[in-house]
Amino acid sequence: MIKYVFYIIVISISFITKGYANEPEWSVDVSKYAYSMTFTGQINITGDLSENVNDMIGAFVGDECRGVAKNILDNEYNTYYCYLMVYSNSANEEITFKIYDSENGKIIPVKNSHYFIINNIVGEDINPFYWASENLNSESKINAFTFNNQIGETRFSNNNIEIDISDDVDITKLKPNFDLSDGAIAYINDIKQISGESATDFSSQVSVKVLSQDMLNTETYYINVIPKKADKTTSVNSTEFEKMIISPNPATDFIEITGINSMVDISIYNNSGILLIRDSNINNNCRVDITQLSAGFYTVLLSNSKNSIAKKLIVK
Repeated sequence: MIKYVFYIIVISISFITKGYANEPEWSVDVSKYAYSMTFTGQINITGDLSENVNDMIGAFVGDECRGVAKNILDNEYNTYYCYLMVYSNSANEEITFKIYDSENGKIIPVKNSHYFIINNIVGEDINPFYWASENLNSESKINAFTFNNQIGETRFSNNNIEIDISDDVDITKLKPNFDLSDGAIAYINDIKQISGESATDFSSQVSVKVLSQDMLNTETYYINVIPKKADKTTSVNSTEFEKMIISPNPATDFIEITGINSMVDISIYNNSGILLIRDSNINNNCRVDITQLSAGFYTVLLSNSKNSIAKKLIVK
């Protein structure tokens, strides 16, 4: 009965979408197979979940199509899902997937695969399986995490982060500045965070979940803010920090940092949070040699005893 219903669905989909010239002719003869398994999942082409009803997911063993489904709107969750049934005659076959991007008329390989398990159910509406384009980033790291009124540098120990902050600051409404792996998203209590804008109560430990761009990996970081008496000597305020400019960006051999009017420290970190370059007590515009850095993404942290700001640097 299940096979019969799925066969009707496949025929209906083919009929409804007929006329899309570039649409692949993926189909399955379900009568050839003894077993099935199902996936409830979502398509991730660009780092955002697909909401196009003409986007498709195809399941394959080798070059043979074993299942196909299109996006369907679930009214209860107001979210689009693909309900994919996959067929086989034996367990443990490796199932690979392909996305059809209807907006651009392209077939995109999916980076993640799955082994066939007879009668298995993979994913559900509240915890779906994700089909991610192979070009999306899998990293889910916090590269830098600072506050405008912090004292000294942020301390990383694995996934634990400690920050000292002036005791005259209201830590129940702090807005962190952070830099993540390319395309990653940070969540606190399942609410998406925006660097420098999202306010959170840091009076107790805060968990930050980082979701990779391909939505296949997550890491949780634990933030501890420690109030301390600040050095009241003259320092750069947060507005002046925001006026500091790094150029050129992208860069190759050097960067110039302008807008420095008071004493600051300059630290450059890689995507793993490892300190690679540090210049201390800079009190004027400066040039930093970066010839030791290989091509990639880096975080430049500008800081003093009271404030700090993280800026993204691309090295070519």
